[in-house]
Amino acid sequence: MGQRAGHEASRDQARPDGDEPASPEAEACRPGQLLMPSGDAPVFLSELAGPDLVVVSATPGAGPALAGGDASLIGCRLADVVHGPGGQQFVETLQSVHATGRHTRNVLWSAPAAGGPDEAGQAMFSVSAVPVRRPDGSAWGLVVAGLGLSRRQSGTHDTRRAAGLTAAFGPPRPGPAEEDHGIPRGLPVLPGVRLAARHVPAGTEAGDGGWLDAVMLSDGVIALMAGIAGRPIRRAPGTVAYLRPALREMLLAGAGPAETLASVEDLAAGSADARGPGACLARLDPASGEVSYASVGHLMLLLSTPAGEPGFLPRSGSEPPGRDGHPGAGAAVLPPGGVLLLCRGGQEEATMADRGRLADLAASVITSNGSRAADTADRVCAAVAEWLARTGNGGEAIALAAHRLPEPAAGWSMQFPADPQALTGLRAGLRAWLEDLGAGTADRADVELAVWEAAVNAAVHGRPSQGAGTVTVQAGLDGTGNVLIQVTDRGQWRLGGSADSGQGWAGGRGLSVISQVTDEVSIAPGPAGTTMTMRRRLRHPVSLRPAPT
Repeated sequence: MGQRAGHEASRDQARPDGDEPASPEAEACRPGQLLMPSGDAPVFLSELAGPDLVVVSATPGAGPALAGGDASLIGCRLADVVHGPGGQQFVETLQSVHATGRHTRNVLWSAPAAGGPDEAGQAMFSVSAVPVRRPDGSAWGLVVAGLGLSRRQSGTHDTRRAAGLTAAFGPPRPGPAEEDHGIPRGLPVLPGVRLAARHVPAGTEAGDGGWLDAVMLSDGVIALMAGIAGRPIRRAPGTVAYLRPALREMLLAGAGPAETLASVEDLAAGSADARGPGACLARLDPASGEVSYASVGHLMLLLSTPAGEPGFLPRSGSEPPGRDGHPGAGAAVLPPGGVLLLCRGGQEEATMADRGRLADLAASVITSNGSRAADTADRVCAAVAEWLARTGNGGEAIALAAHRLPEPAAGWSMQFPADPQALTGLRAGLRAWLEDLGAGTADRADVELAVWEAAVNAAVHGRPSQGAGTVTVQAGLDGTGNVLIQVTDRGQWRLGGSADSGQGWAGGRGLSVISQVTDEVSIAPGPAGTTMTMRRRLRHPVSLRPAPT
């Protein structure tokens, strides 16, 4: 009766190295066709309860879109009314949302044709499904929002519809091929530690052999790693392009610094151009400041106190950890306000001979900028990487810094009357808070858009039956690289058993937009009001600018 034409993997299913999946529009298009939101297409909404997905409310457009007719769906199991090609898969996808509590987006559904239940028609919908929870947090059901799409022949261009695509789904996201596998796009944004990195590319024809990363582990510890191959890498398979993801997988599996770095030489030895790599890995506990580390080669670890007293951590050996009597992991403590720096670059002999100057440079940045300044880690990385690149006459340089903040970053909140006209200042205040955290431009835009949509919906649909209502927005970092946002009102969004209402739910387009730009979203109606909870990963951009001449 309808057909599920495609489905975008959620953000948590993205590649381990941070690459985003291909765009759902590209995956869903069949040859000769192009799908995009239709500005005048209706949006249907339906509320489904329980693991059997029983329809308890629906807008008028839900019947034709899901079941191929105008009859009421109220009281019916979704599996009993959705049949035909792709119907079972469509139902299973929505059942997965109920079971896991994780929303899904861009499930493409073809409305049934008038010729029969097994024919797919021309009306296309991009379906988002958002979990609904009881006040105690347990699963109750979900809300399904269908955003109308239109099908056009390839080779045509419609600027109005293209603008509608951007408005509904946001600008196109870069594909995996656009990311350097050795250098991530960004580092986690955390409440107690500010991470920053600077990579200065080599001024040679050969590709850069540098890599760095920051990985959040299950116990709340941050794993920092950085390295440069002994010789330039020409990006052959099995070299630096695969080194960072391989080490990341080992760390996430529970391997320690010494055990993980023991594999670096083996992994890099797949290319004749990669011999004698220098690498370092450190585990940092943000709560206690405890650091365990292991290194191989000439990569340097500098630990500086808030007063700018620098000291290089003892090198743990020239052989790979775990081999030939290597001592294994070393230990240190990063005090509040201090900076841990992993760096390498330039000509090794000159750099090692002038380590004192490098330490003084880092210390001067910390003391002049202040141990509490939000951009201290960025300034240290920029100064150190540029100095290393100049020392090496245009060679590659890497700097990765962790600044342990004297106090964790504070959250942000705002309360306003349940009136869309009272939202003045919401976006500006949220934007300023995200900027202070160091979140990247794209992340800030997505979070701002999601919160705005949720706040408008709450102001319009979340008013109590009597008296004035209020809407509260609360945002904070969860300690794992994500921002957690709750938008709470004093009204009831749930429709109950109304067959042709749908006015009480937030607009389907709003839910579709929110599901597009967040990693997790759920709705929890309760006696005192309704709370929408959203979670989104934040990243602080890695600086990739060449060193100034």
